[in-house]
Amino acid sequence: MILQNGVVALSAEKRVLLTNPLGDTYLKQLAGIGVNEVLTQLAGQPFDQFLEVPPNGQGYHKLVLTKNPPPHQTFEIFVQPVEIGPHAGGWVVVLQDATQAQQMQERIQQQDRLAAIGQLAAGIAHDFNNILTSIIGFAELASINPQTQEITRRDLRRIINQGKRAADLVRQILDFSRQSVTEKFSLDLLPFLKELVKLLERTIPEDIRISLEVEPGDYMIKGNPAQLKQAITNLALNARDAMPSGGTLRFRLSDMVLEAHRPPPCPQMAPGRWLLLSIIDTGVGIPPEQMSHLFDPFFTTKEVGAGTGLGLAQTYGLVKQHDGEIDVQSQVGVGTTFTIYLPAVAAVPKSLPVDEAKMPQGNSEVILLVEDDSLVLDVSKTTLEYLGYSVLTAVNGRLALQMYEQFQAKISLVLTDLTMPEMDGETLVKALHDRNPSIKIILLTGYAFDGRGNMQAHGVVDWLQKPLGIDQLARTVNKAIKG
Repeated sequence: MILQNGVVALSAEKRVLLTNPLGDTYLKQLAGIGVNEVLTQLAGQPFDQFLEVPPNGQGYHKLVLTKNPPPHQTFEIFVQPVEIGPHAGGWVVVLQDATQAQQMQERIQQQDRLAAIGQLAAGIAHDFNNILTSIIGFAELASINPQTQEITRRDLRRIINQGKRAADLVRQILDFSRQSVTEKFSLDLLPFLKELVKLLERTIPEDIRISLEVEPGDYMIKGNPAQLKQAITNLALNARDAMPSGGTLRFRLSDMVLEAHRPPPCPQMAPGRWLLLSIIDTGVGIPPEQMSHLFDPFFTTKEVGAGTGLGLAQTYGLVKQHDGEIDVQSQVGVGTTFTIYLPAVAAVPKSLPVDEAKMPQGNSEVILLVEDDSLVLDVSKTTLEYLGYSVLTAVNGRLALQMYEQFQAKISLVLTDLTMPEMDGETLVKALHDRNPSIKIILLTGYAFDGRGNMQAHGVVDWLQKPLGIDQLARTVNKAIKG
């Protein structure tokens, strides 16, 4: 990033002899003086302290000009003595406005920190998904058993519903850590946003006025409608909570072209055309000390029981999964603006798949199920058998290969976990494909399958994210076998 310099020449008595235009501007900001006046302080700090060796070892002093409202302005101050010439004994002061560079560095550090938290959260979520798969799976099987009494069935439905609530929380964690499954379609943001605003108008209190502002243009992206709806809804509900006495909630859709020589609004934004969705409220605002933690999972300023602290973390992860960025500007007592940046594409919208109402059944086709968690293996096997399939099982990739070599002619489909000891799912997929290039494989994972390497070219026809529901499992397996 190129920083422009303000230059000030001082006499031995610290009188301002000469400035360049930017130096004159900065001098008035920091000291309230101009040419021919004596420089005694900068932003309330004695100027003499800037003549000493900088404490940071980097050759400059750092000065923060406090502003109300924030953001504060950061300056780097270089002082060089004049040793020869008519003004010997004086100084040359170079002032750099490093505010933008400082903010960019803080954003990069924040993203690195969130990425580290995300890796930890994803590992925890994976284990929870295995546990929830067995809880929900066994409860569903018991619920559909004709011998189960109705009073027991009602309790089982409560277990299933609570299990799904837990799965939703885990999914929020995976969304934050960018490990959830994301299937993207060509999507026109304008009609999508219009429909979402209509929905929000029916759910947000009437004392909050909602408006949609759109600049003329094309707003095509590659995105997942359900995930984007979740991300935007999270921000809208957050804005609602920030306006307990009512106010205005504005959605603004615009675009920008980021040129290669221009500094980006957010780190890691590549040159090109970007679409901007701003969510603007007139709420209480966010205190500066909370800004750096807004997207941390479980960080919340709400009362106990009023929120999980996952809404903004989930939004952050979903935006990042769409190769986007999110920025926030806020002023206490005035309001907050969240801006989502999404890369624009030129594409024709693709119709979304429509689920059939009836759960498809198997016809005794043989499925090889590979899973190292014994409970998940047990419930998945039982569910597949309930759906009408014959199931062979293996607890790791090595045993799965032996089983496949023995029964290859009978096996119609392989379902394998992606994360396993001894031989992981990715290695197993390639080994199975080497034995049979026509093989069909579905991956089971607590993380997201992103088509790593050329796994889809090695027989992977679909993937399922844990915890598995019986309906989802039935449709995916049926589609894979018949497809």
